[in-house]
Amino acid sequence: MRIDIAGKVREKKLASNKALLPLFEALVNSIHAIEELNSNNPGFIEIEAERLPQENLGSENNDSNFDKKKPIIAFKITDNGIGFNPDNWDSFNLAHSSYKYNKGGKGIGRITWLRAFSSVQIDSVYRQNGHYNRRQFEFKISKDGVENPQDKKVETPNPQRRTCVYLKNLNERFQQWTNSDLEDIAIKIIEHCFSFFREQDCPRIILKDDYDEIVVNDYFKNYTRDSLDRKSAKIKGHNFDFEIVKMYTSKPDNKIHYRAHRREVMSDKLTDFIPELKQPLTDEEGEKFSLAVYVSSDYLDDKVNEERTEISFSKADEFFPKEIEKIEVSEKAVAIVRELYQEYINIIEQDRLENIRKFVSRHPRYRYLEKYKLEELKKISSNLGGKKLEIELFKLQNELERDVK
Repeated sequence: MRIDIAGKVREKKLASNKALLPLFEALVNSIHAIEELNSNNPGFIEIEAERLPQENLGSENNDSNFDKKKPIIAFKITDNGIGFNPDNWDSFNLAHSSYKYNKGGKGIGRITWLRAFSSVQIDSVYRQNGHYNRRQFEFKISKDGVENPQDKKVETPNPQRRTCVYLKNLNERFQQWTNSDLEDIAIKIIEHCFSFFREQDCPRIILKDDYDEIVVNDYFKNYTRDSLDRKSAKIKGHNFDFEIVKMYTSKPDNKIHYRAHRREVMSDKLTDFIPELKQPLTDEEGEKFSLAVYVSSDYLDDKVNEERTEISFSKADEFFPKEIEKIEVSEKAVAIVRELYQEYINIIEQDRLENIRKFVSRHPRYRYLEKYKLEELKKISSNLGGKKLEIELFKLQNELERDVK
């Protein structure tokens, strides 16, 4: 049975804020290829970001800092994995292939490439039956998808396994949503592939452009500093695992990450549940950190959609009482965070209350709020002062007056 690739690409949607998903698909494919090879040699993956040429932007800016902010229009992902051998080639040509089912593969990740990029060039040197072959082809939006395939024996001496996936010509609609800063992209890679980075045999992953180079593994170590708390819980009979990590970054970015098959699919802001976390937490050495909660479960694996963009939580009702709602998972994550980090949160709460008390000492008409609206006061940002703080206190005052009527 043949598959119309152009029709399949039109069928699969990709939200603008998921612009990096094609890169993640290619990266995880590279990780799987290295795992499949099972070599004693260390795995490596290089991700090269290509930016819009200077002539396309005009000549008024030509310094390197400006160049670093130019839109990214392509990615080259190179690895030393098993390559496009006959088995992987056959799987690539079969839509909804179950070849990587045990790894959570949906068989349509490559379709995501063409939702964001105009074409993909593949160049792969692989070993088969004692000799090396080089397979090259272009994957594009056409009826068959695969164009100009070649598979030739390598005649040069000492060939090495190497596969390059070249995601070309990023659609303009996605360019503004693709982080132009390499450090931001490195953080997104860590968030998406957190489980892989924690493994001892994680390939060395390098992210670079014409100006910078980041070893993402090193960044991961500096970012997390091996801090990890684990908790397990049952929700309606299903096992859920929660991994809580301190993230040492200058940007407060507390999140709950929902994973399927070891990969992030969705996320929520922890600050929506714990407003105190709008401010960074501080450890015993005085260093600022944020919290990341990674949630995994066979239940989530079963509920992820084909595009790997959403986990299909259902609403529990009298007919389907065992369905798990997303809020049940997030509330469990929040409860665990409060259990483990309440002392840090208390410090923020006390700072907030002290700020409010100083203000109330000058505006005594609000002094009774601490007795009757203490929990609400704890949620007011300590960064507020003057009129902004008074507005929040005035709201609570009106709320209290309504309550007692």
